[in-house]
Amino acid sequence: MPAANHNFTIEQGSAFEIVFEFIDSNNSPVNLTNWCSILQWKDNADNTQIFNTNYEGNDYRMFVSNTGKITLQIPARITKDYTFTTATYDLDLQEPNEQYTNSGLKTYRLSTGTITILKRNTPSLTADCASANIDFDLESCNAGCDNLDPYAVIYNGGSVSINDLLTNTSSMTISDSRTIENIDVVIQGLSHSSPQDLIFILEPPSGQNRYPIILSMNSKILNYKPGFSFVFSERAPAGSSLYSVINNKSCRLTDKTSIFTLNGFSSATSNFSHLIGNAISGSWSLKIIDSDSASSGSISNWALVITYSDT
Repeated sequence: MPAANHNFTIEQGSAFEIVFEFIDSNNSPVNLTNWCSILQWKDNADNTQIFNTNYEGNDYRMFVSNTGKITLQIPARITKDYTFTTATYDLDLQEPNEQYTNSGLKTYRLSTGTITILKRNTPSLTADCASANIDFDLESCNAGCDNLDPYAVIYNGGSVSINDLLTNTSSMTISDSRTIENIDVVIQGLSHSSPQDLIFILEPPSGQNRYPIILSMNSKILNYKPGFSFVFSERAPAGSSLYSVINNKSCRLTDKTSIFTLNGFSSATSNFSHLIGNAISGSWSLKIIDSDSASSGSISNWALVITYSDT
């Protein structure tokens, strides 16, 4: 059947959601369980953007339902950076199974059309009204703030003394009941004679599927000097790592789960994805493990930078 033609508008700096529906020749919704949906657009500057239901990050959410609905959600922190004027798009669906061996997945073009960006008359908001009563000041954060979400809330965890050959822990309790859209972890003022001795772990509040996160494990820091600060962020540039991070900038988490066998952390992961959509409330801990002898140190502060799904 021919694709439908549908044009829509995205308001710059506002949360965006659009829902499409796939029905059969009897006008009955098609069960899209396990189907893959892909929306791709090409803007007037010749840039291409692709959204799909298999994406596991937090820059957008796309999902299908058993009632024929395809939903795309893009948060305001992403749409605020849309500078193009118009784009043309295609929305495709792929069935989960081949009709016969090596036939390939059957694909349907469901909709096509034009997207228009409705530009703001004023700059995007720089604060979150829902966070007005929370101690929140991005100017007080010295580590990588140029890469952090301007809508985020900062929770400070305090200083940590790093004692030799010990697990050193700092905890904080957050009472906010909102759900998490993104997490960054700030480490400020690291002073240690052997940074490669250190393992950084974030422990979320207890609960189903809330596993500890290995931020880094025994990584040398090429640019290290006493008082070094950095941010663990899944939105850091691709390929960035603690080894090469510049002071006050952000880096990706280092995946060492395959060799991480310390007692009590057998279910650890190396990303924040399993926490997205969970409530922030509860006790959060930063654990810094000194795994080799003859050195000790400290950090001046650590912090969680949380973006909420209702911002």
